[in-house]
Amino acid sequence: MNSQKKYTLGVKGLLLIILISMGSFSTTHAAVKNVTGQLKLLATIDNRPAFSSVIWKISNSKAGVQKFFKTIYQHAATVELAPGTYHVTLSAKNNKSQTHKVTIVERQQRTLTINLR
Repeated sequence: MNSQKKYTLGVKGLLLIILISMGSFSTTHAAVKNVTGQLKLLATIDNRPAFSSVIWKISNSKAGVQKFFKTIYQHAATVELAPGTYHVTLSAKNNKSQTHKVTIVERQQRTLTINLR
């Protein structure tokens, strides 16, 4: 009976060690995660929400090469991006478009409202 209690305490102790180590792993893992910023997008036409078909394209250029990150097919959205400078283009079905340069800073939110006329 005495050896059975030792075995039970050993299993509980081992389980406790596993749970503690898992907790410290997830904390370490969270610290290594990429830090991002948010870009909140809002498309308007004649100063009203553009509920019609619009397309957002988010890209950046490094060494003269343009890389597209995301395409969004709605008039409003919030996007998580790594810190850096991006080109954001809004196009509407009436063949109008605008491009803006946006700088994202880690842990900050940036709002971009584009009004197409």
